[in-house]
Amino acid sequence: MPNEGDMTCCGAKSEEEFCARLAGIPVPVLIWNGGLDPLAKPEDALKVAQTIPGASLLTYQHLGHGGADECPEIAARDCDRFFTDTAGRIL
Repeated sequence: MPNEGDMTCCGAKSEEEFCARLAGIPVPVLIWNGGLDPLAKPEDALKVAQTIPGASLLTYQHLGHGGADECPEIAARDCDRFFTDTAGRIL
């Protein structure tokens, strides 16, 4: 079922519940954010990254919401580095 009206994609009923679910993520997470993104604002990406144990946050000031499409070579490099660095890591 699509996440109709639920931007959390997990059915959280409050910000506290959403943060609790984020804090329970047991695998490495890379958050790749564009500083010019009007939807996923850098301050929100930082809050999410601080909530997920061991999360990595990369913010590119010159990119927007479609940053990976705008600069696929940077996205590929960063993802490759992340997967290499976190291989076999379970939190």
